[in-house]
This record gives sequence, C-alpha cells and structure tokens, in this order.
Amino acid sequence: MVNRPTLSTKCQQYLDRFVSQVNKRSPFPDDWLLFFDFVHICHNEKSGVNARDLYQVLIQAGFPQEAVQPLCSFYGQGRTLLDRPEGWDQIFDK
Repeated sequence: MVNRPTLSTKCQQYLDRFVSQVNKRSPFPDDWLLFFDFVHICHNEKSGVNARDLYQVLIQAGFPQEAVQPLCSFYGQGRTLLDRPEGWDQIFDK
C-alpha cells in the first residue's frame, strides 16, 4: 500500500480553518474564499496532496459526498492553474 501525502502544518491550519467555518452541505461565497486560501497555501507549500487525497480528508471531516466532489474538482483545477510553469504565457510567432 502506498502512503498518502500529508499536509504541511501550514496547509493543515488552513484546511482546519475551512472545515471549522464552512457550511458543509453547500458552501457559501465566503466559504469558497477560505477554500481558495487553502488551495493557494497548498500551492505555495508545494503540497503533494492531490484531489483524490483531499476527497478522503473531506469525507472524514464530515462533508457529504455531493459537496466534496465540486470542492475536489476546484482543488485540482486550482492547483493546475497555479502550477503553470515559467514562460507558459509566451506566444511565439511561426
């Protein structure tokens, strides 16, 4: 069995803040801001936690499956966007 990556202390703090304040059934707009803070911190901390890992964490934290799926989708998309490599925005003429 492969060990899942763990969150850094800072990532865990932001996740805990989100989990403790969010409407777990249907996040409110301000809840999303807390979630996006968590995504950004995971990027800054170079977290190895992916959307599948986060799915299990959120389920264990008491989120219903229907709320977890969009959160994990946005997490994966956010990490992809933030992880764009240097120079990705250069368009070269042919």
